[in-house]
Amino acid sequence: MSAVKVDFTIPRELEERLRRLVEAGQRSMFVAIAIREKLELLERQRLESELEKGYKEMAEEHSRIVQVAHQDQSRVALRGR
Repeated sequence: MSAVKVDFTIPRELEERLRRLVEAGQRSMFVAIAIREKLELLERQRLESELEKGYKEMAEEHSRIVQVAHQDQSRVALRGR
């Protein structure tokens, strides 16, 4: 895995906790893992949202198809009388 140096600002409290809890030689890896996990969570949430939207659209379409089919059946039944 290639690496790139990134400069960004974080709240002082987070920096203090990071220094206190994570060894100096492990901080970059710790931050990379934390970012990866958060990005994976965001991607999973976005996918779930898109799937939910798609399922709802499919259910609505299915309801419309069933409604039309019932209307057609009613017309056929009325003609048969």
